Amino acid sequence: MATAIILPIEFILQKQGISSFSIFSTLRLEKGLLKIEKFASKKLSRLRDVVVLLFIILVVVIPIIVVLNSVVLSWSSDPDTGKVTESVNYQLFGPPNYFSALLDATFVSFASASIATYIATCIAIPTVFLIKRYRFGRFLRAILRIPLIVPTSALGLSILLLWGPEGFNLANPGIWLIILTHIVFSVPVIVEPMLATFEGSEIPLYSGAARTLGATQYNTVESISLPLLKRGIMAGVILSFTRSLGETGATFLVMGSHTTIPPLVVNMVEALAIPAALFASTYLIAISFVLLMLFRKVTTR
Repeated sequence: MATAIILPIEFILQKQGISSFSIFSTLRLEKGLLKIEKFASKKLSRLRDVVVLLFIILVVVIPIIVVLNSVVLSWSSDPDTGKVTESVNYQLFGPPNYFSALLDATFVSFASASIATYIATCIAIPTVFLIKRYRFGRFLRAILRIPLIVPTSALGLSILLLWGPEGFNLANPGIWLIILTHIVFSVPVIVEPMLATFEGSEIPLYSGAARTLGATQYNTVESISLPLLKRGIMAGVILSFTRSLGETGATFLVMGSHTTIPPLVVNMVEALAIPAALFASTYLIAISFVLLMLFRKVTTR
């Protein structure tokens, strides 16, 4: 279904002579929609801002506050029953010892996300040049988009069957199969921002000028193309790393005994260790926030 949806649209949009495709223009609805948009932008601008702000508060801010508040209330005992065994402190540091499992999951998460992102970046950079330089690039780009919409559980199952013990036996369920799985969906995540940067930075023009002045192909790529692609590469790396860190469905099927943080949260909930799951969720939110600030600092430089 993913292939049937993506390939026709990809070739329609990329077909020579067609720069965009608007169903609204085809149905002659564009003028009416523009009039409505113009009226809304002028007369309802404050209402629009209020609605957007309320949506962000309801969907993003309040759920985070609820999780943080639940961790605080459940730290030493359950707020409803008063049981110490149902507290965050007991489940983390008591006999259940979920804190140790959380530390192990943190190491696996960062190791797999870092290695997968690095390898995916090394694959994505030459892939972008293949897509832009050769006629089969449109087909290659369409194929790379399929992992973006295929359910991750189906992606993880296919990789397990192909590369796992039942297939080529390249890796058993564990960290290396996790890394392989994350590489599959990380490559298109990195390729797309790089392609957007490539198409908006006149790289062929500058590269052609450099070649006429005597630069070799290697020097042209190293001195002109890659520096111009730098923002796209950084954006792709950030998106890839954060998605890898939060991936659940595919990881669940290939992780074996090596658990990352999101599947660990699911395991805690299934074991009815809700306080520990709340703490792990808060921990993951804090890590994501710190990484976001760090990436933002790096990219602004």
